[in-house]
Amino acid sequence: MALDTGKFTLPTPSWLQTLRYNEWWRFKVPFLLGIYFWQIKFTNIPMDAFWINAGLLVVWMFGAAGFGYFVNDCFDIDQDAAAGKPNRSGNLSIANRWAVAIGLLAVALLPWIWLPGNFTSALLIGFHLLTFLLYSISPIRFKERYYLGAITDALYSYFLPVLLVAYTAWLINNLPPNYYIPNSYQALALATWAMAAGLRNIIQHHILDRRKDRISGTANIINRYGLRFNVNLLRWLFIPLEIGMFAFAVYFTDNYTALLYSLLGFFCLWQLLPVVRINLRQPLNFRLDLGLFTLNTFYEIYLPFGFLIAFSMAQPWYWATILPYHFLFPNPLISFTLWILALVFHHLLLRWLWIVRLILSRIVNYSIHYTHVAYRYARGIKPYDPRHQHDA
Repeated sequence: MALDTGKFTLPTPSWLQTLRYNEWWRFKVPFLLGIYFWQIKFTNIPMDAFWINAGLLVVWMFGAAGFGYFVNDCFDIDQDAAAGKPNRSGNLSIANRWAVAIGLLAVALLPWIWLPGNFTSALLIGFHLLTFLLYSISPIRFKERYYLGAITDALYSYFLPVLLVAYTAWLINNLPPNYYIPNSYQALALATWAMAAGLRNIIQHHILDRRKDRISGTANIINRYGLRFNVNLLRWLFIPLEIGMFAFAVYFTDNYTALLYSLLGFFCLWQLLPVVRINLRQPLNFRLDLGLFTLNTFYEIYLPFGFLIAFSMAQPWYWATILPYHFLFPNPLISFTLWILALVFHHLLLRWLWIVRLILSRIVNYSIHYTHVAYRYARGIKPYDPRHQHDA
């Protein structure tokens, strides 16, 4: 297993594989950074403070996500073995599992020494970590309590981290004072959108994993209530609610509203292609299978990349952050842009490089020649003429 950086791969250390690093680093972390970019007023704070706070949030995301995935794996060892799923936590002793869990918990809490926060932040952090335990640990184990498990998953994967990142950005925007109450309509729209997105995501995840879960005996909403019922929930409730509430939250945001609506509209039109079902036997007979519709790519790729471009257009120094961002979180949009630039460079510059070389060589050679002639003239030396070699 390797870490993909867009152009080449690096070997992934075994301890990162134990944390299932590849399942969340390139997805959850860019998504939450996109929320930070969205809610922060980057023109109000220096560039170094902007990226220091972003880095501290990434450290928190690493610790929290690693803690959640690792704890879940520790209590899924037997079930994963029955389903044939890899679970590297089973190779660790109980003492080592405790050490890893405590270490990840410390990593998740340490950044909040420097990040702005208050009592509300502490409640969100504590409840977020608690949901990981409620979801996984027996005998509570909400994971196997059907819709209670789906709600808990939506809380720790979308609802709570989105609110925590957004609230932290609001505090950064308004320091001092340390206590700030955001726009209530915007907060309600963000909360509703995040919950709908989380429920949509976990239901689709269960749909994809339903066969393995049936083999391992894992109780979930698909095996209990059926595929059709949950697909209808996605079509008629969670997906429309997610799109609508995201658009509603954008309406109450004064940061790049037009950019967000443009990105969302373009992506929704693009994403409709794989969910349209056309009956070729009957003209104009088609339907939308919205149960397959997902905005994850929009959240994880378009959202953070769009804001980075917008920041760079406003302050040119931000262009220098795009390549480091791409190295940490490989982005296909950035890879495509770099490929286009390389293609343009090759065809427009390298193709005509011989002309540039010819002109430069003439400039250099004639400069040397006439400098030498001027030097001989200044010294009173007769200019060298190859036709009169006896003058040498």
